[in-house]
Amino acid sequence: ANANFSYFLDGWIGGDHELKGGLTWFNFESDTTEYSFGGIRQGYRYGEPYNIRVENHPQNTIYGEESFGFFIQDTATFGNWTINLGLRGDAWEMYIPAQSSPDTPLCGYYGDRYPQFCARSFDAQNNIVDWFNIAPRVGVIWDVSGNGRTALKASFGRFYANVGNWLSNFVNPNSYIYFYPRWEDLNGNGLWDPGEEEETPYSGPYSPSVNSIDPNLKQQYTDELTISM
Repeated sequence: ANANFSYFLDGWIGGDHELKGGLTWFNFESDTTEYSFGGIRQGYRYGEPYNIRVENHPQNTIYGEESFGFFIQDTATFGNWTINLGLRGDAWEMYIPAQSSPDTPLCGYYGDRYPQFCARSFDAQNNIVDWFNIAPRVGVIWDVSGNGRTALKASFGRFYANVGNWLSNFVNPNSYIYFYPRWEDLNGNGLWDPGEEEETPYSGPYSPSVNSIDPNLKQQYTDELTISM
């Protein structure tokens, strides 16, 4: 959602002013459900059973970000000079709503070792990342001859990056888990059956739910300086 305004002032403080301002708000929430047949993907090497990818599907994750912002700007003309002064402020919050995932087909087999394979519910988490930043914008234009044909321009601005809502999913406890045990098709039926897997040091498991975010993490920004004629 956006709301903007503009206002013109002639002859104020020795010049003409064009004032602009605005407010912005958005909420970007992702809701993803992943499926795989029975939670197992079979892998082959040279046509022979080699490994399986075990996944806690079906698995549902929800995560999001919310942002409020404002800007104010004054473009003032004093004879051959035009000065642009502005500020932009943005507040960002990453969050995880309350959510749950159902039992997977492998809950009975893997649930004791990996609870992510069984039904689970989690409370909402707010302020996973909570940033507020003010970014200045300054610009100067000198119309050298006064006829608009030759101008010297200089500007400086700071621009903060939108990192996206994926950052909150990075620590979502209702997340996927998978691993790659070796598979030996003992009964030769071409399908994985419980007991035919062998875990190795490289099997995993892999899951982002064990991650954490540095509380001192800062929002990235770019400072831009331009000079032209």
